[in-house]
Amino acid sequence: MELILSGKHLEIEDTDRALAQKLADQLAEDYQKLNSLRMVLSAEHGRAKAEAILTGKNTSLTASAVADSVPVAITAACAGSLQQLVGLGVET
Repeated sequence: MELILSGKHLEIEDTDRALAQKLADQLAEDYQKLNSLRMVLSAEHGRAKAEAILTGKNTSLTASAVADSVPVAITAACAGSLQQLVGLGVET
């Protein structure tokens, strides 16, 4: 799956990029019809925000999360995307 990771008002660390890639790979492994995950990371008022846009065949989902740290925000946004996939009954 293609991962597009960008930062808004913050610099993306290698560990954050690796975490996002790992989570994207896990989603792609479970749902083969997915082809792209675009994630925008930002820092607002001392908190980290992650916005994820997940696209695939006949699927387009958006999830966001705000947390005290970037890794937690990334994980929560990906978990939100996964929850939407399960809720919609997207085929694996």
